Amino acid sequence: MQQDMSEPLKVRLRESQIKFEAQDLSLNIIRASTFGQGYFNRQVIQLLYCLGVPEEYFIEMQANAVCLTTVSSLNEKILAKKLPLGISNQAKQLGRAL
Repeated sequence: MQQDMSEPLKVRLRESQIKFEAQDLSLNIIRASTFGQGYFNRQVIQLLYCLGVPEEYFIEMQANAVCLTTVSSLNEKILAKKLPLGISNQAKQLGRAL
C-alpha cells in the first residue's frame, strides 16, 4: 500500500500512552522494530490446539526436543545451533548436568 505523501502522516496515541503534556509535538524514532525470536510456550500450544492442530503433533515435537537435547548434550556447539536462542543456554546447563 503506497502512502500519499501529499497528506501529513498522523500518529494516534491511546490515552494510556500519554504520560505528560508537552509543547513539542515532534516525533523522534530511535529504532524500527525487527523480528524477534518466538517462543513455543503453553499459551501458543493452547492457541494452536484450539485452531485444530492435533495433540500428537505437540507430543512428537516435545519428544524430538528431548531426544535432541539428550544426544547433543555431549556437543554444546550442535545444541546451540539446533535449539532456539531463548532456550539454548538452559539446554547447555542441562547438558552439563547430565
